[in-house]
Parts: sequence; structure tokens; C-alpha cells
Amino acid sequence: MREQLDRDTVGPMTNRPTLRHPHEMPPIRNSEELCLRWRALMGPPGFGEPRLWIAFLGPDNVMSAQLTQIEDIPRLAYSKLCGPLLEMCRHVVSRSGAGGSVAMLLTRPGRNPMDDADRSWGRCLAAAADNLGVSMWPVHFANDVELRVFAPDDLTVKDKRCASTGSGHIGPCMPQPSQPQDR
Repeated sequence: MREQLDRDTVGPMTNRPTLRHPHEMPPIRNSEELCLRWRALMGPPGFGEPRLWIAFLGPDNVMSAQLTQIEDIPRLAYSKLCGPLLEMCRHVVSRSGAGGSVAMLLTRPGRNPMDDADRSWGRCLAAAADNLGVSMWPVHFANDVELRVFAPDDLTVKDKRCASTGSGHIGPCMPQPSQPQDR
């Protein structure tokens, strides 16, 4: 009788494993493992709004317990947004003195494949990390149907304004909006 009550109270069992906290999971050794970790952390596909997810990994490549999601991001990335963001990441990674790295995931609603606006995020984040010397894993992208890494071709600078100017300033990856963009 007690066994019947427990089964009715708890509900049917599934084979889905319990997700551990990020810092309790094994170290990430490559981009494929990072992609699998993002899949586990973000849950089922389907996003209500664009977000940028940020995770910090220690020198042992174990993800920290803190996972940050930035909501209400503009559709297009630009240097005055990505530069300060990566400066903050550099500060977080270096504060322990032991080093580490940062991983980022861009998510947005919809089934449309990666587009130029998505690529602007990958390019700007990569350029800012490069310019500031931040150790960053390849940026990942997810929408309602796919999760993938930005390929090298996705990050190719087609507009020279996206590259570092050599003066410590990163030019815009896309024209900086003069007013908020509709999504």
C-alpha cells in the first residue's frame, strides 16, 4: 500500500537524469563538450526573447556555479556594448589570479537560421575578447530548432569596421544604432 501511495504521489518515473549544478559537472575539454553543456543548461528549445548567456570556467575548465543571462539585448552587436562586457569578463576571470576563461551563448526565438545580426554578436564578442586578451571559448548560437558553434566563416570580418583599430578600440561590428532597434 505504501509503495502504491509513493508512486501515485511522485508520478511516473522517467529516464531523464537529474541535472547537476554547473560546478559539479566534469571539466569541459572541447567545443563539442561545451555545446552539450549548453544544451543541458538551457533546457528544451524555445526562447521568448534574445539573450546572451555567460559562463565562467576556472583554470581546470570546470564551469562556475554562476550562470548569467543578459536579457533585452539589441538585435545587432556593436563595440560599445561588447567591449565593456568583455572588460567585465576579463576582471572576473583574472580576479582569482589563477586565470580561467569565459563561454558565451547567444539565444533568440524563431526557427530562422543564423543571420547577419547573429553573426554580428559572434564577431563583436570574438573581436573584443581578442583585443582585450580574454580567454574565450568559441561563441555558441541557439534558436528554437538548433544549437551550434559559430563557425570560422561566421566570424569572418566582411566589414573592416569590425576589426580592432590597433589603438585599443574596437570598431563597430555593425553600425551602432542611434535609437533602440525593434526586434
